[in-house]
Amino acid sequence: MSDEIVKIRDKVHEHSSRIAVNETNIKNIQTDVSGLEENAKKVVWIVITFVVVGVLTFVFKGGF
Repeated sequence: MSDEIVKIRDKVHEHSSRIAVNETNIKNIQTDVSGLEENAKKVVWIVITFVVVGVLTFVFKGGF
């Protein structure tokens, strides 16, 4: 009986360790995603800036 309890306790400990590792991995992924969101915002603003500058240059040089 006590051997079964020890096995169950060991299994619970093993699973709780895995859960802790998974939670850490999720936090790391969330940090990476927030960093990617910041980079995406920067890229969008750079693209918008180039498009606006290109359109203004085209208009002021008398395009078409």
